[in-house]
Amino acid sequence: MRKHLAVSLASLTMALGALTAGVGAGTASAQPARTSCYAESCSHLNPYKTYCSSDGREIYSAHNELRHVVHLYYSPSCRAVWAESWAPAGDTIRVERAGNPSVYSQDVTDGSHAWTGMINDAGYTAHAMIDDDGVNVWGQTGDY
Repeated sequence: MRKHLAVSLASLTMALGALTAGVGAGTASAQPARTSCYAESCSHLNPYKTYCSSDGREIYSAHNELRHVVHLYYSPSCRAVWAESWAPAGDTIRVERAGNPSVYSQDVTDGSHAWTGMINDAGYTAHAMIDDDGVNVWGQTGDY
């Protein structure tokens, strides 16, 4: 019985080894989608439709006196920034390039997730802002 059990365990081990050796063989690893813009060519484009959001990371966040939060996101592969918020309807979020009139704003219309178009960040600094139109209180992130 012991000899039969040892042979069965050895056979099972070899079968499992053969199965696991083939796992992943011939399959491509998941790669992030290629971005469709870079730096200036990203200006005013949607970070989600261009896939810049795939490597986008939050750099700063800020809130206004009403605790409405805005986030500044940066994509290294696109060299672009944008603002995002989950603010109430009526707020406006915007991303501005410091010392340069390049601004992109977005009104929050339904009180859910909103984002601006992107602006070129290659060689520039930028910040994100949030403004509650009804009360005129705003918050601003640091420059990045």
